[in-house]
Amino acid sequence: MKSHQRTHQRAINILRYPRTVSQIRQLDLSGCGRITDMGLANVATLKKLLHLHLSYCNITDTGLVNVAAMHKLLHLYLKGCDNITDAGLTSIAALQYLQWLDLSDCESITDDGLASIATLYRLQHLDLFCCKKITDAGLASIATLQYLQCLDLSGCNKITDSGLASIDALQHLQSLNVSSCNNITDAGLASVSTLHRLHCLELSWCKNITDACLEKIATLKHLQRLHLSSCNITDTGMASIAAMQHLLCLNLSSCNKITDAGLASIAALQYLQRLNLANCNVTDAALARIARLQNLLRLDLSCCRITDAGLARIATMQQLQHLELRCCNITGAGLARIAALQHLQRLDLSNWKFTGTGLASSTSSQMQRRFDIDFWDAGHTKVASLRRLRHIDLSGCKNITDEGLASFAALQHLQRLDLSNCDITDEGLASIASLKNLQRLDLRNCNITDEGLASIDALQHLEVLDLCCKNITDAGLVSIAPLQYLKCLEIGDCDMTDASLATIATIHQLKCLELKKCNNITDAGLATIATLQQLRCARLVNCQRIADEGLSSIAALQHLQHLDISNCSITDAGLASVSALQQLQYLNLCNCNIASTGLPAPPHLQFGVDLAAMTNANTAMHAAATTNSVWSTAWSGLRQTIAQMCCVCL
Repeated sequence: MKSHQRTHQRAINILRYPRTVSQIRQLDLSGCGRITDMGLANVATLKKLLHLHLSYCNITDTGLVNVAAMHKLLHLYLKGCDNITDAGLTSIAALQYLQWLDLSDCESITDDGLASIATLYRLQHLDLFCCKKITDAGLASIATLQYLQCLDLSGCNKITDSGLASIDALQHLQSLNVSSCNNITDAGLASVSTLHRLHCLELSWCKNITDACLEKIATLKHLQRLHLSSCNITDTGMASIAAMQHLLCLNLSSCNKITDAGLASIAALQYLQRLNLANCNVTDAALARIARLQNLLRLDLSCCRITDAGLARIATMQQLQHLELRCCNITGAGLARIAALQHLQRLDLSNWKFTGTGLASSTSSQMQRRFDIDFWDAGHTKVASLRRLRHIDLSGCKNITDEGLASFAALQHLQRLDLSNCDITDEGLASIASLKNLQRLDLRNCNITDEGLASIDALQHLEVLDLCCKNITDAGLVSIAPLQYLKCLEIGDCDMTDASLATIATIHQLKCLELKKCNNITDAGLATIATLQQLRCARLVNCQRIADEGLSSIAALQHLQHLDISNCSITDAGLASVSALQQLQYLNLCNCNIASTGLPAPPHLQFGVDLAAMTNANTAMHAAATTNSVWSTAWSGLRQTIAQMCCVCL
């Protein structure tokens, strides 16, 4: 992320002076909202260009006419270019050497467009994710692409079994994604079973897929990745999966009809490296079988009915690197057992449902909690022996204490630590100040005060910090000034004032700043952060003393792309300043006193404007007009203004 903006700036310079870089082979302009059709005319002079990334650019079919002049192009990425239509794909058909084409999120593309690119016979990778107008007829067109190896149709919910029958001609296909194609049934997968080179098959959220489908695809002997999340699979289907001997990755999350009996078959998959059983009816009995998978590197048991006894089985899997136990009913004693996993790099215990086993005879709830906490801390002492841990998530674990956190000081390779919604205090925070490699720290809703913040100034490599803690004041925030590598800072629900904004203004590498419900900051404070020229995202939510004058200071942040001033005291007069933000792509004005005439000119907003937190566009615009006291005539103007934008975020 540090070099991303510099890369884009160099890319824009290339468009201005193309002759100086005539030998360039790869150009990435993705997310550059300022790139338009006119700029692509200069790109067309780069005759040796092989890879061109234009995802989320403000280009149209006219721009693709220029792209079509780059006859040597091999890879073209057009993800999220909403203004591209079938006419644009007609131009792309001239790129006869094209091997990789990404049209994901291009929602205007239809079957006619696919017919145009069916002549690109060298195409190997085609991404049509969420091209929702594509039907079976479109699939029939691309069945001529004999060298296609990867096809993504996820979210194309008009495709049916008839469409899948067309792709059985694609005998070089290695990866197929039809996730969320709800009209596909077991019958359609019969065609897929003939694609014997298939390595990856994604069927997640296809509600009509049942055990019968698995019996058919069990013939795919080269299959390595199979995703069946939220499919209608039962124990019967697991026997078919066991026949897929070369599987490396298996996702069965939210297949809640699978039981321990079905998972007994899984021990046959000796090459399996990744297994996701989140939200399945898995108990300790199944873990005895899973523990036999000695090549397993990643295991997700979140929201499963496992106990400490089951973790004893997991502890034998010495090769495990990632283990997720979110929302599981285990105790500190169980946690202590997995301390044997010396290769573990990531441990997720968020929203841990702590249970005090064997305490049924206890009548004192206070005594019960004390016992639970002791068990928790004892477990954490053991976890601290996992010296290779890079990432640990303890969010929502109410039983963690300062004493337990003290043992984490031994985890010197730790890079990410999430303690949000935990009951730790300043003492616990002091314990982790020795984690010199920490890059991300989340302390949201912890019992931290100014005194505790004095400890974190030692975390010199910190890049992301969440301090939404109610007991923090200006005195404590002085301590973050030494964190000069900080890129993202979130502060909320506290008593900080403009003095803290002066401190924040000294962190010159800051790219994202969120201030939520900080009602003591004013327009004068915003003037100080106008010096943060690296800032790309500013979220000033529910800061009610921020008004029009403060927004004029924000206008000095020329690289700002995302601005959220929802629930602030902004009027049309202040919003006029936003028009100076030439790179702005997203603007949230929810519950501001803005009339339609106050909205900035559409060309400055390449991605959208958020006026109300609703999903239906007409309802949202009507509600926004009501909230902002705009009469029906103004609402009509507002709708017309929004209609001219590339994408509406409502």
